[in-house]
Amino acid sequence: MARLRTIAVNCLVTAALILAADFSITHSSLIYSLVPNSFRIRDPNIRNTLARNVANGVGLWGKAYPVRTNSVGFRDAAAREVKKTSDKPMRVLFIGDSFTEGVGLAWEETFVGLFQARFPNIEVLNAAVAGYSPSMYWKKIERFLDEGYKIDHVIVYIDISDVQDEALTRFDTFGNVHDTEFLVDSFARIDDPPGTIQVRLPPGTAATTAFEDFWHANFRVSRYWGREAVRYLAQYFGGKAAEAPDREVSRLVRSMWTVAGVALPEGYGDLGVQGAIRKEIWAMDELAKILRARGIKFSIGVYPWPDQIAFDVVESRQVVIWRSWCETNECTKFIDSFPDFFAFKDDPNWRKKFYLDKDVHFNATGNRLLAQRLIAETKDIFGGD
Repeated sequence: MARLRTIAVNCLVTAALILAADFSITHSSLIYSLVPNSFRIRDPNIRNTLARNVANGVGLWGKAYPVRTNSVGFRDAAAREVKKTSDKPMRVLFIGDSFTEGVGLAWEETFVGLFQARFPNIEVLNAAVAGYSPSMYWKKIERFLDEGYKIDHVIVYIDISDVQDEALTRFDTFGNVHDTEFLVDSFARIDDPPGTIQVRLPPGTAATTAFEDFWHANFRVSRYWGREAVRYLAQYFGGKAAEAPDREVSRLVRSMWTVAGVALPEGYGDLGVQGAIRKEIWAMDELAKILRARGIKFSIGVYPWPDQIAFDVVESRQVVIWRSWCETNECTKFIDSFPDFFAFKDDPNWRKKFYLDKDVHFNATGNRLLAQRLIAETKDIFGGD
């Protein structure tokens, strides 16, 4: 009995030491190199953001890739101090979602990184974060400007998924952005059974419990590696049956809203597709008002997902909406990358050529094509041949 007590005490002490070490690491910069994606943190005003001053972060998007952020929590070539006013003749700020953030790729392979390399006389800031949409573009830039930072030009890349993301976020009474009560399968297909695409949480409930939130906030090493161990053991003992089956990344509810004749009764919360489009246009109108009031120029960029190339037309609904918005709001540039990708529509390998494997995001080649259009459209205002 005494031996069992000794073993139990030793186990408890060991567990306590492990948790204490985990707590210390979670609240230090070591977490960014030990736990993939730990640089993604919550933000009370705009739902989520990136941690500041990440010098050696590890991102995980199919494969591991390096991530660094600057002093304002924007992805960058290196951890560096961002001054209120740039030392360079011009400061250009990009904003968008995961495509503009450049998930899965090193900084120098992203189209924003390639733009920076092409225009070394410009200070480039990338405020994009996975999961963002126009409501967050507006609020993040507004906060940045209110903090006293100066910008000369803003380039917003509007994503196909922004419509669904707007449908699934809401503003509280203080103007902060939060999730709605809907849970949606981001990779649901339009032919999935009704009722499997979106679920409404009961009033007063949350997607995670208070304990889960506490554990995630304070013990991220144990949480991550514990999940990895469970997944590995399930695959080892369960074989292929324990692995999640591959889902075809095609005809997605998230992206097929642009295709004529496609009805999407689920996946867009209470707003529906039309209501979500109106909300994202309204948010962009608010952003444009702020930028015009401060004399800041702005441009809009658009690009296709795989579903647009496969099922849509080059004059996609996405293109028509934002070209019209740009004309109304007097954008400096409307940067349309649809024709560049549609030029390869007859190439049987266009998915592999431009997109990450089993994903909708661009690979390094796709980012180069985006950068070529961006540079060609803006070199007359940013300098160079």
